[in-house]
Amino acid sequence: MAVCQAALAQKKSQGPFPYPDFNPTKPGLSKLPAIAAVEATTVNIYETWMGQMLALGQPPAGQAAWADVLKALKSHVRIIVEQQAAAQHGDGQTFTKDYYEGNKAQDEMVRAADAAGVSVCADAAAA
Repeated sequence: MAVCQAALAQKKSQGPFPYPDFNPTKPGLSKLPAIAAVEATTVNIYETWMGQMLALGQPPAGQAAWADVLKALKSHVRIIVEQQAAAQHGDGQTFTKDYYEGNKAQDEMVRAADAAGVSVCADAAAA
């Protein structure tokens, strides 16, 4: 699916996370503004991805599976937007909460995409 392939390519083009020693479960508040700047790009990728997925409309078959993919992606978008805002405001507690929620949403997206037969969407979610 081209939409998910594009999201995957965009996520990969970001390169590795520039703060390899950063611990999202115990975030150093001084790093959060820089991480917010990095996550701004991620937010853009996810919002674009969501818009493009919605623009595809309902498939002729597998509508329940497709709805599960969209639900998981929508959740992931909400979380990454909230996490980026938390980083921007130096809110370590919300940032960490969103980190855990984001991992759960990513797992849900991978499961939903695999079940729907769009493994490239699972790959994009996991990247």
